[in-house]
Amino acid sequence: MKVYETLPPASPRAGFYRAVATWKDAAMLEFGPEGTMHYVQGNIKGYTSNLFTTGLKEHQIIFGDTDALESAIRDIDRDQAPELLFVVSSPVSEIIGTDLNMVCRKLQKHIHAWLSVWDNVPVTGTEPIGAVQAYEKAAQFLKDNAPEHRSGAQEGFLVLGLGEGDWSGLADIEELCRMMEAYFDLPCRNDRDGRYCLSNLAQAKWIIVAAPEALPLAQAANQMWGIPYFQGLPYGLSATEALVNAAAQALEAVPSEQWRSDFSEVKTAVAQFRVAIRSRRKRGIYLDARPARIDGWNALLSDELGLNVSLPEAGSSALSTDGSVGFNEIIGKGDILMGCGILSGLYPENPAVCIEYPVTNQKQFGRYTPFCGIRGVLNLLDRIYPLL
Repeated sequence: MKVYETLPPASPRAGFYRAVATWKDAAMLEFGPEGTMHYVQGNIKGYTSNLFTTGLKEHQIIFGDTDALESAIRDIDRDQAPELLFVVSSPVSEIIGTDLNMVCRKLQKHIHAWLSVWDNVPVTGTEPIGAVQAYEKAAQFLKDNAPEHRSGAQEGFLVLGLGEGDWSGLADIEELCRMMEAYFDLPCRNDRDGRYCLSNLAQAKWIIVAAPEALPLAQAANQMWGIPYFQGLPYGLSATEALVNAAAQALEAVPSEQWRSDFSEVKTAVAQFRVAIRSRRKRGIYLDARPARIDGWNALLSDELGLNVSLPEAGSSALSTDGSVGFNEIIGKGDILMGCGILSGLYPENPAVCIEYPVTNQKQFGRYTPFCGIRGVLNLLDRIYPLL
């Protein structure tokens, strides 16, 4: 057993459950005791009401009884009416050797939901491993059950892999929706919490893949229906311009004048920021973001804002896969920390801007201060200038 200085990294199971929680027409049932589900739900930010457990009892474990599992599958199918129902093993059901695939094959013809099994869940590893599993299984569900050709009107766009499980996820979705509505009159098909129906994919005009784990789902939509997608969250003006250009190409549309107006306003603000910090003895920035986002953050801070950025050495990240974070000589006295809330907790004497989960004392209340997109740049300037 490992000893962690802060918190252990989120598990593959948590990543799988967090991904499933964002799908309105999907549900998940764990064949296990109440405790494991309670623990995972307590560590998932946002909606978890489509995640269920059978609540294994001692006599069911002793005799290998699957009646509770079969009954729960029927109840969820009847009461929740999901299109896709994941059935997942737990450490307990794996010990007693329950054949979940056999149970689901027996029940499939009697229920409406498509059953998808994830058995032998890894007990080691990181959250993205589980998220990839969820998106791959959702992609397979579409390939097995969705029509090959789209029918009906195509409208709106979808954001995959972004939600309340991200520190600024709700605000970032709000900004992406605002930009696409203002620049292309294109509505967002996610709800305000980032949730959406898998069935909506067939009718989308465009997809933004905010996390690499969600790529299998976007690729399936592209292969089946030719829906174009853009990968990555836009941090900074250059990345935002790339997003808008990609949308214009995918939609075969010209962005509205509002785009140029907004771009010019933020470009001026960035220039004013760079002038304002010339006379200051600038603090350094210690940046510690997840691998999929650290390059975008670094480009914004270093190239666009002209700040001095240092990155974690191998094994010294507060977001490291093994959780073994320690004090790092790269972090200077007075450096501004930009990373997860755990990082600022390790160095309370340093000024900090939280940009990632996990956190300890930090909490968000609003959804109007994004880090991505046009307004994300303005928000960051206001947040970081007083600290320099």
